[in-house]
Amino acid sequence: GGTREFIIRSGMLSKKGVINTSWKKRFFILTNKTLYYYPDDFNVPDDIDFHLIDAPPRGKVDVSLIIGVEREPKGAKEKFMVKTPVRGYRLKTEKIKDAEAWIAAITGAADHMKSREHQVGMRRASVSSLKADELDELDTDTAAPDPTNIAGARSTSTHIVGPHTPAAVDNYINWGRFDVAAWLHTLSLGQKYSELFYQNNIDGKVLEDCVKDKGKLIEIGVDKEDVTAILTGIRKLQDIYDGNGEL
Repeated sequence: GGTREFIIRSGMLSKKGVINTSWKKRFFILTNKTLYYYPDDFNVPDDIDFHLIDAPPRGKVDVSLIIGVEREPKGAKEKFMVKTPVRGYRLKTEKIKDAEAWIAAITGAADHMKSREHQVGMRRASVSSLKADELDELDTDTAAPDPTNIAGARSTSTHIVGPHTPAAVDNYINWGRFDVAAWLHTLSLGQKYSELFYQNNIDGKVLEDCVKDKGKLIEIGVDKEDVTAILTGIRKLQDIYDGNGEL
């Protein structure tokens, strides 16, 4: 039973270990339920059915346990941290736009999972039960948690992202549902509407249509007082797409 697991995003990232603090390349797969990582020689096509993958991952993070994403300070925008109650996973991409895409996808998946859990009245697992699950990893670079990273992965070298800009802002037409969900948080409307937009399959192309037909937003359940803010946000995206706005 339950929701079928499917791939949202996959690709190569570098991951910083807790014991061995060097950066190591890992192949990551984000599904609607879990963030998995595999050896660097592992690869799968983007459109593969997740259930056809039988190789064991080197580690995994339950999406429902992700409490936030941190970006490294200015000047290191390709680096970010995925935070759980137990530890922080430090990751980096080759290009800044790829970091933006991963941040948007992970945040969108986590927000969607939290919305689902809230709807069905599920309680979050206790931290004590998380430790055994999260730390049961084969990879020696994550053999034990770093005490400085427990309970929010606090660090003076990073700051919390807060509402972030989703992937490829200058090409929002190609956004998927999770990118749109992440974008709603930049309008301070994510808590209210990310689940609603996801359920109604609102992607970048549908956002574009909403400007021509604002009744579409009301049809899916957006309050009238929020329609203007959303339409203004979409028009800003259009300006950036047309080369008239700023990132």
